[in-house]
Amino acid sequence: YTIKTVNGVPAAQWKGEANTHVCTADETIHALAPTCSKFGFDVVKCTECGAVISYDVLDQISPTGAHNWSEWTVTAEPTFTAEGEQTRTCANCGETETVVVAKKVNPFTDVALGKWYTEPCLWAYENNYMSGLTATTFGPNDKLTRAQFVQILAKLEGVDLSKVEYQAKFTDVPAGKWFTNAVMWAVDFGVTGGIGEGMFGPNVNVTRAQLATFFSAYATKKGCDMTKTADISTYSDYAKVPNWAKTAMSWAVGNNLISSAVSGQKVLDANGNATRAQVAVMFKAFAAIIPEAE
Repeated sequence: YTIKTVNGVPAAQWKGEANTHVCTADETIHALAPTCSKFGFDVVKCTECGAVISYDVLDQISPTGAHNWSEWTVTAEPTFTAEGEQTRTCANCGETETVVVAKKVNPFTDVALGKWYTEPCLWAYENNYMSGLTATTFGPNDKLTRAQFVQILAKLEGVDLSKVEYQAKFTDVPAGKWFTNAVMWAVDFGVTGGIGEGMFGPNVNVTRAQLATFFSAYATKKGCDMTKTADISTYSDYAKVPNWAKTAMSWAVGNNLISSAVSGQKVLDANGNATRAQVAVMFKAFAAIIPEAE
């Protein structure tokens, strides 16, 4: 259609038709809201034919054109493999601004991106469950000791180790060591015991079977579903699994805490020493199935 005037009043005439009508200017559309830095406008249209009759310019909200920004809010956390986002909003006009947050910097030269252990190792480091061996090395293939494990588990639980009272339960766990309070907590909580002859074995490397029993005991304490298990009798080295660990290993495999130690094969390696990378994988899977630490 085309816009024309009839007796000085805006009117609309459809092409190919003879009839015209006087537009009724009683529909105002807020076409563009003003912001602190930009003008807006309303459009007045005819309710019958939709013809645009007039525009009303709306002044910008801020005389200076400056926004009253809120603090930045992170709307997408950056990771070691993906950028994040943060947004802020103007309190006056409601306009938002979003900017990209750079990826986190991987501090470890021995944790290359794209490996099976990359994300769990960086997750454990980022959440302060595991620290690096140095500022630039994580040691994914290094073994983990029993003392190191209970220290990580205490962090996952959120225990204030400074409030744990020392008890002379083990000859090899004296007062004042970096692992002492974590050992005291783990034993009192019922997650683990000693290795016999009055010793805890803080410097003894932890095996995959021991990890399964530790995690199983902790999960039971936390009220996790313990009925989800796997048939581990199909693994080639099932006969080597200690009897005391079979139930826990079945539960750990069933909940994806422990997988085959050899790619492409079904090998439990229950008596093998767990690496730091394997423990990081287990902790990440475990954290996803337990309730929040109280």
